[in-house]
Amino acid sequence: MSAPLPIAVIAWMLGVPREDWKLLFDWTNRTIGAADPEYQPEGMTRQENALQAMTETFTYFTKLVEEKKKNPADDLVTIFANAQVDGEPLPFMDVLAWCFIIVIAGNETTRNGTSGGMLAFIEHQSELRKLQTDSSLLVPAVEEVVRWTSPIIHFGRTATRDVEIRG
Repeated sequence: MSAPLPIAVIAWMLGVPREDWKLLFDWTNRTIGAADPEYQPEGMTRQENALQAMTETFTYFTKLVEEKKKNPADDLVTIFANAQVDGEPLPFMDVLAWCFIIVIAGNETTRNGTSGGMLAFIEHQSELRKLQTDSSLLVPAVEEVVRWTSPIIHFGRTATRDVEIRG
């Protein structure tokens, strides 16, 4: 459940037609999870798989940005396509980069955070009951789920001070 939800929201916000949402889902999975056997096509290396998925994503957004310039809509791609800084349009590659970053980063972290949050509430049902009875805890609960689950799994982390773990 946590996998299709973020990409649907992101695709809707960007203005990607609903019939293309599965394409974005596939491309992001192959870009982020190129080493995952589930997303690894036969006969391709991990690098080839990820590069092909990124190329398909950029090619798709190139066409979508051009379409949104001709037929603006109430979505992020239209905003990016028509944005200006100091009276100059954003460089085309910047527009594509913003689309790519939103699709990749927003999808992966939200998926991991949602899954981790569901697991945390399953394992700590007393915390879930608190949340169910007091809606004022919702915002801090979301922040705590992000802290607790660490949804960015491919980044190294460095302690800012010495710590002792388990004695």
